[in-house]
Amino acid sequence: MQSAKDSRISGTVVKDVQLIGDGTGGSLTKWNNIMQVLWALNIPYKIKLKPCDLLVHPDNRGGLGLNAYQVHGNLKIIKGIGADLEAVHRATAFEMFPGGPERETQVAFNKRLIDRA
Repeated sequence: MQSAKDSRISGTVVKDVQLIGDGTGGSLTKWNNIMQVLWALNIPYKIKLKPCDLLVHPDNRGGLGLNAYQVHGNLKIIKGIGADLEAVHRATAFEMFPGGPERETQVAFNKRLIDRA
């Protein structure tokens, strides 16, 4: 795991975000408050990505990742009724580790998802 000294995010920011996460309110309210803290420090940024540029986080859905059947079912619904383009603008992604065993774990997890699909 990456240590705090290797991170560009200070321990103070981590504590502030943790306090929000542990505080009261719903998950969307907490997320919006966390993003306000991060935007104030110019940590996040906006970029256009294609689906092939993304991987699934190993902790997604409690470590299950994605269910191919469910993904295709959701896409069928979206294709039938149309996509909410504003929802796309609210999407959030996190960068992968730049290298090392953490990155290898993330890539291996996604390869297993592909093999199971």
